[in-house]
Amino acid sequence: MAETELFEKCTQCSGTGSHQSSHGPGSNPAIPCNWPGCNGTGFLSRGKFTLDPSTGDIVDKLDDVLGKCADILEKLNE
Repeated sequence: MAETELFEKCTQCSGTGSHQSSHGPGSNPAIPCNWPGCNGTGFLSRGKFTLDPSTGDIVDKLDDVLGKCADILEKLNE
């Protein structure tokens, strides 16, 4: 099983990690985003979930299918 965390762009800073409290001439420089959960990262965690089967199991199954396809192609080329 593989544990995966789902993230979403912060709605306040749009994923930049900083925002300006005011706009226009003479405005303050950008400050780190203080939105709850973002804290300057630009992303909000929406929780963790477990993939079952894990991505490794899926890759193994795909490799098996590709191997069988290669065997069939080899037989057809004989």
